[in-house]
Amino acid sequence: MASLKNLESGDLAERRYVAKRYVYLESEEDVQILAERWFNDRGAKVEFLAAGNDLGGGCNHVIAQVGKDVANGIDAVGILDRDSLAARSHWDAFFDTADASCSNRSPFGARIYVLRCWEIENYLLHPLVIESFLADEQGRSRRAEE
Repeated sequence: MASLKNLESGDLAERRYVAKRYVYLESEEDVQILAERWFNDRGAKVEFLAAGNDLGGGCNHVIAQVGKDVANGIDAVGILDRDSLAARSHWDAFFDTADASCSNRSPFGARIYVLRCWEIENYLLHPLVIESFLADEQGRSRRAEE
């Protein structure tokens, strides 16, 4: 574990000593979905960050950033879209559709979580999410799933 004087940047030092979990995502769009829409009430304990730079993020940047943070004593995890399994040739995991075994797989390590959908945006198209949105827009309560 690195001491404060051995940390290469002020950002690393800040993340290490702030009592938050840092969640790295593949893009700014993913951050908007999770941080600003779904978990906007968790800001005191969780911070969502896009990995990478202006040229893009992607699964490799998420994995690298989580590894760098953990090596420096920072509580960090990553969330990847399911397409990252194909990008890194984890075919057994990619074609596995059983919820139990998907949850138990960690092809990128214990701190990297892979979504069950191809991309995070697919969760926005889930029928329950659409019904919730329509109910809110129309000023009514949600209808039963049936």
